[in-house]
Amino acid sequence: MRTAEETSDRDADAVAGGLLITGSQAGERTTVEALRLADGMLVWWYDSRLRLSDLTCLDGVVCVSSVGRPRPGSLGPAAVVGLRVRDGALLWRLGPAQLRRQMAHRRVTWGLRALWMTSSPTQAWQVMQSLELAGSMYLAVSDDMALVCKQQAIFGLNMRSGALRWVMPTLSGMGRPLIAAGGNLVYIQGDSGTLDALDARTGRKRWSSEGKLHVEFDADTLAVSETQVYLFTTHGRLRTIMTLRLADGGREQTLPLADGETPVRVTSDGLAYVMRGARLGAVRMADGAELWQSAPLWSIPDAEREAFAMSVRLVVGEQAVFYGYKVLTTRVHHTVVGALDKSSGAPLWDWRGPERPLPLSGAPSLHAAQGNIFVITSAGIFAFNGADGRLLWQAPGDPSVSRAGLSIDPFLST
Repeated sequence: MRTAEETSDRDADAVAGGLLITGSQAGERTTVEALRLADGMLVWWYDSRLRLSDLTCLDGVVCVSSVGRPRPGSLGPAAVVGLRVRDGALLWRLGPAQLRRQMAHRRVTWGLRALWMTSSPTQAWQVMQSLELAGSMYLAVSDDMALVCKQQAIFGLNMRSGALRWVMPTLSGMGRPLIAAGGNLVYIQGDSGTLDALDARTGRKRWSSEGKLHVEFDADTLAVSETQVYLFTTHGRLRTIMTLRLADGGREQTLPLADGETPVRVTSDGLAYVMRGARLGAVRMADGAELWQSAPLWSIPDAEREAFAMSVRLVVGEQAVFYGYKVLTTRVHHTVVGALDKSSGAPLWDWRGPERPLPLSGAPSLHAAQGNIFVITSAGIFAFNGADGRLLWQAPGDPSVSRAGLSIDPFLST
């Protein structure tokens, strides 16, 4: 195990092309920064007087959602902006006033539809009220669309212009906390408790899953291939990783998880990575076969496996599986990052970051690109060579950084 002090020399053979985009919230302000992947140098920054909700990027555009201070009886006004990746220039901004102008007729249409379905004027009014930009707004991207999600509605925006293409409110009165995107579909919690797949360009429902599903997923526990959808579901104490047909949502395989097993990531090639105590295992979804199980990861005590398993972050590269987590000692904590061989689970390298005083900050954010791994922690931003763990560069850390993404674009390559 090497320490941060032992890897303080930067490697000259850094990666070329692309940006690491970070979003942070300090007080009532949002700051978005773009660092060059090659050397960590700051390329541009963007400042907003609202608090950060979410950040995502695709095809040369960074989308940022933020929210103002809540008022009595209000969630606080929200806004979504599109920034040009190359230089951070503001391409478009969608705020409450702009959305209200675009939603004039749709609000009435959805209100009447809710009244017809529920026979409740109160419910219809709540649906109309939900079609506002207010409160925390979470983002996903698919094709050239930016999907903006609040608890009661999803808005589909053109990624390059910010124009509203469609909106989908919930008609049941229940919140809709789920959103993910893959291919040209958006996945949401349906009004009847199903997993619904919507066309990303139009918002039209393509299919609903067979029976009700209690789905707990984020970017790590839902993946989409050309023919299948893989996702983590729970029903009471039964936890499974399920395979659905992409064409119609039909169920194909169900992989039950044993007590003490926690899913960390599901990938589009049909592999599930699961923590079992201090060990990471790779399971093939098609037949449930275990491909490998790693040796115990450094400093994860079996007695506290659930707490540590829930904080493990994982990204999968072409040749390696990269992991990161926090380790808590008496009065300090530090980050551990490492790599396992993708085909066998054999350890390739690991690294221990500098110690930080309590309170404990969140798990590290990991991003893999061009054979390298980029790690965002409160102690710093670190870029490692993915093959051997050599430190390529590091930048100062900030506990307020809560969102990050990569943009690999042709015009940024050298």
